[in-house]
Amino acid sequence: MNPQLIPFSELSVWLKNWILYEETDLELTGCFIHYLTDLRVLTLFPSNNYFISNKPDIVLNDPLTADIFLTILEKELQTQRGFAIGYFLRSKSKEYFPTNLPDIFQEKSEAPVKRSIFSAPGKASDLSNLQIVKKVGKQLLPFLELENKYISVLRGENVSKEDAKRLFQYILPQIKEKGKPKEWEQLSRRRHK
Repeated sequence: MNPQLIPFSELSVWLKNWILYEETDLELTGCFIHYLTDLRVLTLFPSNNYFISNKPDIVLNDPLTADIFLTILEKELQTQRGFAIGYFLRSKSKEYFPTNLPDIFQEKSEAPVKRSIFSAPGKASDLSNLQIVKKVGKQLLPFLELENKYISVLRGENVSKEDAKRLFQYILPQIKEKGKPKEWEQLSRRRHK
């Protein structure tokens, strides 16, 4: 039996209309298709055509297709590689948010971080600018580490670094973890008049 080939553009529109959250655009939907291809939910065929791996004969026009596809995604959501699927689903219920994140998220990075731009001030025209860069760098470091972790997990054979960044930018506002508030730190002793 030959698989029912689905063109990329048709698959993108169908996913956007039936499966994915309403605010996703077609570019983000394309990144999600690449992610599903890496997870082997979709199979890429020559000429940018796809078919659903477990159900190669499925037709998008069938009203039951969305339910079948959601069932496939729910199974994949239980795997560590498929953790990000829940952030994109239209239903957005708590049951779809990842419960078993990949091991990389449980590890604390013990490796020393290069802080060459944060080291002792060299020749700087305005010391306060260097101090500001130092403080902002410290505040952004956890975000940059989180971004690198997500990108390393999302990247794959079909998901490029740009696709992974786009997926991460969509996932980031939905992550419930909030940063710990930092105490205010005085940067300069000069009094402003």
